[in-house]
Formats: sequence, C-alpha cells, structure tokens
Amino acid sequence: MELTTEAREPGYYNASMLKLYSHDTSPYVRRIRVLLAELGLPFVRDPRSWTVADADVLRLNPALRVPAMAATVEGATTQLLLDSRIIASYVFSLPAPKPPAPPTGMPAMATTMFDARTRWDDENTLSVIDAAQDSLINLFVLELDGITRDRSAYLQRQMQRATDCLRWIDARLAGCDTFHEGVWSYLDIALACSADWMLFRERYPVLQHENLARVLAKHADRPSLSTTHPRLAASAALPKAGAGK
Repeated sequence: MELTTEAREPGYYNASMLKLYSHDTSPYVRRIRVLLAELGLPFVRDPRSWTVADADVLRLNPALRVPAMAATVEGATTQLLLDSRIIASYVFSLPAPKPPAPPTGMPAMATTMFDARTRWDDENTLSVIDAAQDSLINLFVLELDGITRDRSAYLQRQMQRATDCLRWIDARLAGCDTFHEGVWSYLDIALACSADWMLFRERYPVLQHENLARVLAKHADRPSLSTTHPRLAASAALPKAGAGK
C-alpha cells in the first residue's frame, strides 16, 4: 500500500483508512480525488489498479472498473465501495476533520453531497453529467477498437445524447459560477472532471458552450483540480480495469 502525496501525515484522521483503487485519467476517479482533497481527508492509492492485468481491483469489483474504495474502519471492519457515486456518498458521511480553507476568492466546499432543498434537481443534474460522460467514454473506447461513429448508428446516438446533455447543463449555468450560489459542490466537481476529460481525450468541443467555458475557466486554478488534471497522469494508457466509474 503506497501512501500518496495526497494523504496527510499519519494519525491525522484515524476513524477510517481509505484506499482508492484508481488510474490517473479516469474522470470518475478524479472526482473522488478532488472530493477527498476538498474535505481534507487523507487516503492511499493502489498504484497497481491501472497498470497490470491481475490488479486487486479486478478481484474485488465484479464490475471490473475503477474507482473502487476499501474503507478500514477503526482498524478492523473493511467496507468495500464499488462506484464513484457510492464512494462520494460514503465520504460525505464520514466525521471529517475541519476541511482546508478554500483558496482566496473561491467558494468553500459544500458539506453535503446534495443540497437538501434541491435534492432531486441535484440528482438529475448529476445523472445528466454522467450520461454525457458515459456516452463519450463509449465513443472513445469503441473507436479505439476500430468502430467509428460514421459506421455505427449506436455511436451517433451516443454523440447526440452527449450533445443534448451538455446543452442542458450549459443552460442551467447561465449567469452562475457554480450550481449553487456561493458554494463549491460535488456537482461542480463532477462537471469539471468530466469536461476536462472530454477536452484531454479530444472527445467533445466543450468550449463551444459559453457558460460551460466560463465556469471551467473560473475554477481551473482551484488546487484540487489543477493538481489532479489528466495531463499530469503518469500514463495516459487505458486502465486494464476498465474506464468506468
């Protein structure tokens, strides 16, 4: 088990040891890395979960994808979490230490995964972000296998779905810097990670959407984002565990 630079000093947080199975370019993995950084929670990363075919995550997660997380509570019971949304929900449930102060001029991190006043709208928004992301991952992976969009009606529908979803999100961000005024939320993290992946993999012209382009530029220098950008990945190769959540 390798302690990463993303973890704080030993003993900083003893209620739960978090081990993240990950690879550097996954937008779903990055969401969790950003969230943990924003909440000030230390964790360790499994460096084998994207480099070898016999990675532990393949044995632990029947979905054969990352991220996955093992949480060792009070040094005894291990809770296994197999999806980014489940991991995020679990992380927000932890009795976290006082989170780091937000960078000057940037909004503080939300203390809950969804705003209770707009819970179902927030859930819908996250589902739309995920729908766009999953469609473009499908396009990316299948094109690597030689199945191009011009030869596949299915892939054409995937691109149309991604386009419709991102137009919907762009409209929601009109006149806003975040999804909820004055606070940086898990929705904002999810959107930033997905949009950066789309640009990094050259999957979708995100910057054609005026509001999306403005919001991305506004938060690009937030340390939790700038230090986890996929361009900093040790390897941009696809993970052997899969490109999922």
